[in-house]
Amino acid sequence: MGKFTFDFPSDLERQILALERAGSAEVVGRMLEVGGKKVEEEMKAQCRAHNQSGSMVKSIGTTKPKQNDRGSFVVTRPTGKETRITAKGKKHTVRNMEKLAYLHYGTRKQPATGIVTKIMNRAETPTVKAMQEVYSREVEQG
Repeated sequence: MGKFTFDFPSDLERQILALERAGSAEVVGRMLEVGGKKVEEEMKAQCRAHNQSGSMVKSIGTTKPKQNDRGSFVVTRPTGKETRITAKGKKHTVRNMEKLAYLHYGTRKQPATGIVTKIMNRAETPTVKAMQEVYSREVEQG
């Protein structure tokens, strides 16, 4: 029977271990947090331009990293609601997420702006860059 010996280069072993560590849930979570903050900054900047009341802009936030059967994720969105008194004295409550949807799709009295599409297009490059920096830092530490 034949015999086989193989010397695994130590540099290659270090690189493989660093890649394994960079794919861990902890590192992925940090990458998502950094990326979510970039999207949050862009969402706030775009919403300020259409500011009707400050409650929606103030309520925009990013969730902590979560995991489901498809992988890890964060969600950046406005939360909460605002209660207004109408001219007739009735209370009217509007969720901040509804305001964003109305702004994006429009209403019969308000034209659509496509704000969510703008946010995603403008935030993509800085978000990917920030996430790549976290990943690269982790791989280089190995």
